[in-house]
Amino acid sequence: KEGGREGSKVMAAESFMILTRLAAVDRLHTLHVPESVLETVVHCVGCALDRQQWANFAWRLSDVLEPLAHLTAAPAHRPILARCGAIPQLLRALSLALVASEEEGRQEHAAHCVLAVANLADSPLSLPLFRAARVLPEDLMWQRHAHGAAQGQEGAAQRRSQSAEEVLFAVKGPEAQAELPSRLWVLRERHLAVAMGQHQRLGSSSLLMLLDCAVLREIVDRSCTAEVAASSLAAWLAAQP
Repeated sequence: KEGGREGSKVMAAESFMILTRLAAVDRLHTLHVPESVLETVVHCVGCALDRQQWANFAWRLSDVLEPLAHLTAAPAHRPILARCGAIPQLLRALSLALVASEEEGRQEHAAHCVLAVANLADSPLSLPLFRAARVLPEDLMWQRHAHGAAQGQEGAAQRRSQSAEEVLFAVKGPEAQAELPSRLWVLRERHLAVAMGQHQRLGSSSLLMLLDCAVLREIVDRSCTAEVAASSLAAWLAAQP
C-alpha cells in the first residue's frame, strides 16, 4: 500500500511537471498546483541530487529543475515550495552546476536554479529559510568523486559549509551565461540605473543618451544572465537585516 501511495504521488507530480513544460511562459504564474504535488516535486529534486530511486522512479536533474523553476513563477507556490525545502535543494543543485561537466548541462542547470531561487526570494516568508540554508561538504560528495577535488581556495570552500550568499557569489564563468527573463525582480535596480542614463536630466552627460532605445533594450536583455542575477541576489541577501 505504501508503495502504491508513493507511486500515485510520483505520477501526479510527473503530470504537473509535464504541464509546466507545455504551458506558455507568460501563463506559468496562473498555474495552481496542490501542496502535496509541490512537496513531491521538491522530493524528486532531492532524489535526483542523491541519485536515488523513489517508488521505482529515477530522475536526472534536467528532468526536475526546469519544472521546479516554472512552478516558482506562481507567487502562491513560493512559500509552499520554500517550506517544503526547495531552497537548500536548489542551492545544492547550483553548487553542482559549478563542478559538473558540459555534458551534464551545467549552463541550463545554473539558469534554472538561479531563476527558481530568485523567485523564491521574492516571498517575504523565505528570508529566514535562506538564512538557515547551508550546502554541506557531504551534500556534494559524489560530485567531487566524479569530477575530482578542486584545488586551492576553491577546494577549501568545498570542504566547509556554504551559505546561500556564498553559493550565489560563486556563480561565475561560462556555465553562468545563460540569459534569464529581464523582468526578474533582482535585476530591477540595474535596469533603473541604465534607464537613468537616458533620462533627459539625470543622463545629460551619459554616453547612453547616444544609443537608440531599441538598441539599449537589446543590451539590457542580453546582459540578464544567470551570473548577473545570482550576484544581484547574493548582494540583496547580504544587505538584509
